[in-house]
Amino acid sequence: MGRDTLSLDHLAAELQNRLWKNYMGTGKMYDSIHLQFTGEVVMEIRGSAMDAIREAQKKTLISICLEKHKKLFEDITGRQQDKIRKQFPVLFQQKY
Repeated sequence: MGRDTLSLDHLAAELQNRLWKNYMGTGKMYDSIHLQFTGEVVMEIRGSAMDAIREAQKKTLISICLEKHKKLFEDITGRQQDKIRKQFPVLFQQKY
């Protein structure tokens, strides 16, 4: 996404929007998400940022599955799940 500075309030929506737009424009997504804090940041803020990223990943995964399969991720076959995991690893990334 570059080195954009985002407020915590808008992080989830902006990340979801960028992941989705990237997919719609190219059929692909970013390889990974890198979270960088400047200066000392309390653990509560760090946790909130990671929660926002996880929320964006979850909502984008829902959108992808509904677009491709008309079903939620949990409702598609194991083979389809594996294909989505391989094609969009950023949606399953747990370390930022």
